[in-house]
Amino acid sequence: MNLFASSSLILTPTAYKANKLYSIVPTNGNGDLTFTRATSATRINSGGLVETVASGVPRLDYSKTPPAWLFEPLKSNLVLYSNDFSQANWNKTNCTITSNFAISPDGTQNAAKLTATGSDPILQQSTTTVGFLSNFYTLSVYAKGVGSTIGKTCKFFLIGDGYTGAVSSNFTLTSEWERFTATLNLAVIPTGSAFFRVDLPDVAVVGDEVLLYGFQAEFNVFATSYIPTTTSFVTRNREVCATSDIYTKGLITSAGGTWFIDQSSEITGNYGLEYSIFSLPYFGVNVIYLFISTNNYFYIRKQDNSSLIIDQLIPNSNVQRVKIVIRWNIATSTLDVFFNGILTNTFPSQTFANYGKLAITDENGGGTSLPHRVNSCMLFPTPLSDSECIALTT
Repeated sequence: MNLFASSSLILTPTAYKANKLYSIVPTNGNGDLTFTRATSATRINSGGLVETVASGVPRLDYSKTPPAWLFEPLKSNLVLYSNDFSQANWNKTNCTITSNFAISPDGTQNAAKLTATGSDPILQQSTTTVGFLSNFYTLSVYAKGVGSTIGKTCKFFLIGDGYTGAVSSNFTLTSEWERFTATLNLAVIPTGSAFFRVDLPDVAVVGDEVLLYGFQAEFNVFATSYIPTTTSFVTRNREVCATSDIYTKGLITSAGGTWFIDQSSEITGNYGLEYSIFSLPYFGVNVIYLFISTNNYFYIRKQDNSSLIIDQLIPNSNVQRVKIVIRWNIATSTLDVFFNGILTNTFPSQTFANYGKLAITDENGGGTSLPHRVNSCMLFPTPLSDSECIALTT
């Protein structure tokens, strides 16, 4: 059986325009997804460069192989003048800054050069934390070694009120542009200000040079795509992406169906936060959401989030790329879950309803908790066999 030919909806990283992702199947538009994001955002384009896309334009991101649709939550860059280190907002110790010195990761000549004038060159900026709700911050910067600094160690610092509770993370310069990130946790939530600092290199000699581009500081436990700033914080809004009802358009049948999802996340570790929310058809009286979690669980909830239908451990789920099949069968009243080539769960005595849609992010306002990349989605109008589900997810 040709599974590709038997599918009724296929979404891959292909055609798009403002406010639209096109499914390659069906060709009549019944499987296309509407897309919104109320701000501009950056991606890595096919040339490997940081590129800004306009408000409402989906992001086909090439930072990993294969390229994938990038979906991220609402996040803000908390530093000012994120790529202008000559500004007074940046406290410079034992170093000088030469602006617009080199070609940066966005392909233009706007990368800065830091030159050490002492053994401990420091760039630092403080931000007010009044009203901030987290003691987790993730710092990120594009950096590149020059000559003797290639292979030298640099260090991120996060420092609380009054220079207390400093935490740090090391990174090593290479001869190529690389985005370095560090998630740092202050012991307590700062009440007045926090200091974002980078030592380049951590131990230097006079004359050491480092190229810099795009510093970012954001709440929580991960780095999202670069958000350029100047005189104020800048927020990138979340993406919302969904089909209309696919049952009325004939993409699923009264026999049941099968969803296939291939997606990945940059996040590993037990943070208890979900990445990726998909609406699934034919369950209960409305849509449900599937949550794939970094703490080795998946969850299925009703659309209004009022009740937890399934809360189940997935074996070996602390991986960055997952392939999942959700199969529902009207005749047997069962729902089955296949995860990376294994039938992990069977849920009997389920009630289904004639409704369905694919929503890659939560339409009810929650959005995704973590960034994720959607490699492909496929819908089959009937329940596939066990062997077919295993083949899809392997």
